[in-house]
Amino acid sequence: MKILACLCLVSLFLLSFSTIMPVLANIPTVLNIEATKEGADTALSIEISHSSPSSTHYVDMIEVEVNERLDRVSNLEPQTTTTFTYEHNVGTVEYETIRVRAHCTDHGWSPWATMGALPEPSFIETPIGMVTLAGAAVAVVVVVFVVLRRTGKA
Repeated sequence: MKILACLCLVSLFLLSFSTIMPVLANIPTVLNIEATKEGADTALSIEISHSSPSSTHYVDMIEVEVNERLDRVSNLEPQTTTTFTYEHNVGTVEYETIRVRAHCTDHGWSPWATMGALPEPSFIETPIGMVTLAGAAVAVVVVVFVVLRRTGKA
């Protein structure tokens, strides 16, 4: 019975880690994309967050995709704040979709951010993912208990 109690505690301990978000490299994050009309042109205001900027670790490129047309902005100056806004004129265009991503000199590209879209939760953050993980943990405990019981160790 002591083994079963230990297995349950270990399972609960491991299950508690499922709610912790994985820490990835220090890649930039596109926080917000806003489009405004300036005459016939469309101007974008792109808000980006990037931790610990320095003269060698900063956002050096931004890619803006409007209706599958890609604009790459390169040779950006090093940022002095963790959150900054970049203004980009995409010209006279009627847009259906606008996506943006940022590149860090050390850690590479951020994921694409789509204007007006909420980030997709990972599977484990969804209710079905949490239930699946909990069910798997319970199944492991039951299987281990059955095996121990049949071998006479429980």
